Amino acid sequence: FNLSLTPSGSGYIMIGEKAVKSASTLSGYYGGQKVTMVATESKGKFLYWYDNKIGRIVSYDPEYTIIFSSDANFEAVFSSQLTSFKHITYVSDNGTILKSRDIRINETLDPPTTKPKSPGKTFIGWSKSTDEILNDPNHLIVHALFSIDEIYYNVNITNGYANGNKGTNENEDKFMQLSQVVLYPDDAPDGMKFSHWEDQNNNIISYYQNYNFYVTGDITLNAVYINKSDKIITAPNINIVSSSANSSTRKISFVAQRSVPCAYNLSTHGIILTSQSSIAENENTFVIGSENVLVGTSVKSGRNGTYVLTKNSVSSGQTWYARGYLTYVDSNGIIKTIYSSVVSNSF
Repeated sequence: FNLSLTPSGSGYIMIGEKAVKSASTLSGYYGGQKVTMVATESKGKFLYWYDNKIGRIVSYDPEYTIIFSSDANFEAVFSSQLTSFKHITYVSDNGTILKSRDIRINETLDPPTTKPKSPGKTFIGWSKSTDEILNDPNHLIVHALFSIDEIYYNVNITNGYANGNKGTNENEDKFMQLSQVVLYPDDAPDGMKFSHWEDQNNNIISYYQNYNFYVTGDITLNAVYINKSDKIITAPNINIVSSSANSSTRKISFVAQRSVPCAYNLSTHGIILTSQSSIAENENTFVIGSENVLVGTSVKSGRNGTYVLTKNSVSSGQTWYARGYLTYVDSNGIIKTIYSSVVSNSF
């Protein structure tokens, strides 16, 4: 695989003993290989790593490690060496850069005119005001701030229980959206042991006994037990666990949950979309790289977690199809990509 690197501003990138001081493409990397890139300051200050393939900031730490499953393209962004300037970047909660510019240290930068949006949240402002930017001579990352909409969902558990942020009164048995929930299985019956959690569609959700996730919709989860003498064969999995459609905002959202056991290394994961039924009906065409298939990639690297992808500007009567995907490296260094079942929604 190839690794394209671009140091932007006054700094460079170290890959082992090699210094990358201008836009370069390095080759010869193999699937499953871990590579650590170190953003090294020269006369500028390191600001963030930007993934050019997904169009988002992925890290604010100078040291960033990736696992190869395809070609990669990163930019290490540094400030200018000019001491009379400061770099201001407005960022949404998913790492998308909304506005970025070098300005003089005695100036400010107005926020983007369009308010950022995030599923299940309401935008409430910015982490820095224009006055604070004006009076601060330092380089600044200004984050969009959101409040979580107070919506509650049912989390039904069989053979176990859940702890998390429950509501009050009529919502006392429900959990607030985007709150973290931890599952605990009941004690296994005599002669049996815990195997995994599965959802209402018999999809395996996780092999971890104390599985934690963020609530994004109604869900039913069941703790599954097997005979003590049986071997538990684990494997990575990803599933679309819920979806929602809103005709007033013209948006459709899909939620994927993933689980990657310790024997495997997670590379990338996300959700693919298409509006064409002929593509969605064929598992060989509804894959990454196919024509008319949109790809949403998460920047999160945790073994367990939730990813939400929202399609904006949906036309009334238009159906969108979604499929979760997960690329991992097995213990033999072999790269594999798995896909979930197809889920659709419309309004």
